[in-house]
Amino acid sequence: MEVEGPELSERSAPGQFVNVLVSPGVTDPFLRVPLGIHRIKQSGIALLYKVVGSATTILSQKKEGDEINVLGPLGNGFTLKASRKGKGGLNVLVAGGHGIAPLYALAEALLKKQEKVLVFIGASSKKFVPLSSELKKEGCEVKIATDDGSSGKKGYVTSLLREYFDGKPPEKNTKIYACGPSPMLEELSRIAAAEKVRAQVLVDSYMACGTGVCRGCAVMTVFGYKQACKDGPVFYSDEIIW
Repeated sequence: MEVEGPELSERSAPGQFVNVLVSPGVTDPFLRVPLGIHRIKQSGIALLYKVVGSATTILSQKKEGDEINVLGPLGNGFTLKASRKGKGGLNVLVAGGHGIAPLYALAEALLKKQEKVLVFIGASSKKFVPLSSELKKEGCEVKIATDDGSSGKKGYVTSLLREYFDGKPPEKNTKIYACGPSPMLEELSRIAAAEKVRAQVLVDSYMACGTGVCRGCAVMTVFGYKQACKDGPVFYSDEIIW
């Protein structure tokens, strides 16, 4: 879904999210729905979601020209260190399931800086591997892992990542960015620590208010409790107490 709004385009960064009021006056769903920013376009943003409940069902029924109430952009996105074009090293993006949605905007931002982007995508089966062809067309190298082996390597995406690093030192200035379920991010954190590569992870928490008021998205870190919606949703993996 593309959402037209110049303010969103100007202010959004990869890793941020928006809270969407899917239908004013409707009590189901009662709360706004947090959705990661999938792409940042010239006239607004794009959202990518899977229809799984009442909120996304209502969203899927919207038509071109309909108005939608969006709060955002919210949270803190990925930190992209300044570098000369083409001199930023290797960027490894790791997505588990729907985690590929917000990482697409990051891939586009890195590619604009002429940096190398390697994307690992994990899913349960081939039919749940989105955007692989689009990422390849953009200029990314893509590796896939599926639970049933119907596409790419059979197994978890973290096993594929570990295999990639196994036996060789990481390329200079390698950086890891990831989004997916918590067990995947925890294992990725171990791999990053072993390879001495710092990783930024976008945590998968339900952010009801999106502004830090409800305190329902607490994340335990070495600095104490942080809120995913306000302090994140992107954290360095070595800051989180898994």
